[in-house]
Amino acid sequence: MQKVPKLRYHSRNGQCAIILLAAIRELKGAVTKREATDFIYNNHWFAIEPNDEVPYPSQEGQNEPRWHNMIAWGRKECVLRNLISDDERDNWEMTRFGRDEIDRMQEFCRKGKLPVEPCYLWSADFKRFMNSSYNPNPSDAKRPLIFYQDMEPTVEGILKRYNIEI
Repeated sequence: MQKVPKLRYHSRNGQCAIILLAAIRELKGAVTKREATDFIYNNHWFAIEPNDEVPYPSQEGQNEPRWHNMIAWGRKECVLRNLISDDERDNWEMTRFGRDEIDRMQEFCRKGKLPVEPCYLWSADFKRFMNSSYNPNPSDAKRPLIFYQDMEPTVEGILKRYNIEI
């Protein structure tokens, strides 16, 4: 059996996986994708930008925001690492390893062993959830300008990102 590498918490999928694991833990049990994404949205844990709300071109007609798909990719990362079970369709349940992993990650973030600043998909609210002493600062990583391969950055988006007013 091929060994699966550890979850890289600051990678795109890793950031989504950590948000998802925390949501499932807070919801206390098995959840559906909808319950997980609603919880994440209502708690402002994902740093949603306008392009995150647009469906992927391959999913025209489904109207599912891109960030929902990103959370699903985070789930896949967790399933590969036995952090979330894959027993039933649309039943997202954390394994014991998953509970241990999110507890360990949160403890490391609280102690500053894992800085939250590199996690550009984590909102300030989620960063504070992971490390209660977090305060936004200039060292926080910004999303790459070209985040979605099928979308070019807009002038307005670039100006907003760098706090430039005209």
